[in-house]
Amino acid sequence: MDRRLFVTKENAKINVCKADRKSVITAALLTSLLSAFSNVQAKVNCEEVVDELSKYAKAGGALIVDVRSEDEFVNGHFPAAIHIAPEVLPNKRIFRDYQIVLIDLPFRKQKNDLLCKFMLEKGFGSVYFGGQAFLRWAKANRMMAILDAAYTLDINDFVVHGGAEEFTAIVKEPDPVLAKYFPHRREIPQLTGGAVRKMLSLSSSENFVVVDDDFSMTSELMAYNLDHENQVYVLRGGVSALKMFDRMRKAIAGKHAFRLQEVQGCSN
Repeated sequence: MDRRLFVTKENAKINVCKADRKSVITAALLTSLLSAFSNVQAKVNCEEVVDELSKYAKAGGALIVDVRSEDEFVNGHFPAAIHIAPEVLPNKRIFRDYQIVLIDLPFRKQKNDLLCKFMLEKGFGSVYFGGQAFLRWAKANRMMAILDAAYTLDINDFVVHGGAEEFTAIVKEPDPVLAKYFPHRREIPQLTGGAVRKMLSLSSSENFVVVDDDFSMTSELMAYNLDHENQVYVLRGGVSALKMFDRMRKAIAGKHAFRLQEVQGCSN
């Protein structure tokens, strides 16, 4: 009798047959990662607000809700915003009659599209995403803590949600893993903030991301972002983080990580 955990790709649910707690936690993590790579979730585009946040702050029927982490909120936020964790917000029935403007960093929009979809299914009347308006406000007010977070991309937010294809990678040298995730790349062997800025001055309006283990956002690049439409980001952890992500993804998809077919033989 097979009493192991199994995960079905079709519904990404866990069926446990007398498993210990550690196995349950492991399976839950694997299931979460599996759902991130699948296309079973319906796509919804949460409409982006075009007006400045101050307009919504003055509107009586509007509510600006910051769904970033608590630390990010404490480090800097729009004055009229309230902080509510995204996993809690859909259950706030008292807010369902308000016009909700979600505040998060622009590169997390796809994650907020799913939150928007869930909120509408829960009965919220109107939900919008204010990422770009929030970034414009942060740039106008030189909110450096917010801007540093906005331009330093986390591997989970960046690659898992499909952002790689929207960027041109700036790298030191060719790498097969980089080529796998970034169709568009530019090489700068001597990778410094000044060298990147010089390259950007000769480039079009596309967005760039620096992928290097030792590189962090520099004052030159931050100054560039404040004054130009085309933006440059830094991938936290660089090439090493990307390779670790790639290995994890292969392990999850591999037959030795867990089985993607139903296991027969579990008794009730």
